[in-house]
Amino acid sequence: MPPGRCSPGCRCGRWHATSATAGCRPLLKPAVAGLAVHTKTIRENGDEPRTVTTLHPASWPPILDRALWQAVTDKLTDPSRTTNPGVEPRWLCSGIARCHCGELVYVRSVNKRPSYVCRGPQAHLRRSAPHVDAYAGLWVCEYLSRDDNRDLLRPPARPGVDAGALRIEAIQLGERKRAQMRMHAAGDLDDADLAEGLKEIKRRLAGITAMLAASTTPDPLAEFRDQPDAEQVWDALPLARKRAVLRLLAAITLLPATRRGKGFDPESVRVVPLAAG
Repeated sequence: MPPGRCSPGCRCGRWHATSATAGCRPLLKPAVAGLAVHTKTIRENGDEPRTVTTLHPASWPPILDRALWQAVTDKLTDPSRTTNPGVEPRWLCSGIARCHCGELVYVRSVNKRPSYVCRGPQAHLRRSAPHVDAYAGLWVCEYLSRDDNRDLLRPPARPGVDAGALRIEAIQLGERKRAQMRMHAAGDLDDADLAEGLKEIKRRLAGITAMLAASTTPDPLAEFRDQPDAEQVWDALPLARKRAVLRLLAAITLLPATRRGKGFDPESVRVVPLAAG
């Protein structure tokens, strides 16, 4: 079967980005390296029950050396190999926050309770996804509301370029263009003079556009700039934009729980600013 084609029996005839590695999935199984998988469910430090997976030498001989198997697994699961990113995550911190072991976390629902879990084989932790997302969003709003962050990541002005004056000149050139066309319609301006005048206006407008483009750097926090209520702005943003802002501002790590019992523990979420005001 050619790489990337549908599996035998599929009649859609389309190319599937994910099917290119489908035939390699057996190589990802630990049994190939002579490893047995052992799973158990545990509860510690007031966390929700979680499944822990460990690998142990098996009774059968390995097909691949463990180091080679690990290299193959790393290659096949490398995120940079993904050509189709798939569905946009539905949770703010999914694929952004990390477990305290360094692995990314993703959302898994058990009994309709979505939780962030570690992608690693040890499944270190489980945290309530709604609570973590709410905490991260609150942190962003408070961080952007601080007086010392009013100019956070504000693009610097280009020296020697007065953007305001250039925009005013562009408006004036538009008015001059309309005035010349009225004069031509009234017979006060012949065809040659009109063409020459419009050509000069067009040339100058092109120069202004080029200078404005060169002097204007996109503001990564444009929606929040000079707004009195960061929370109101945040609530109005689509999830994709919220995730982009969060990636820009903070590194989030989910830590082991520090207290027992039910309820969300803010101390189990570490937020480190990536941008300073």
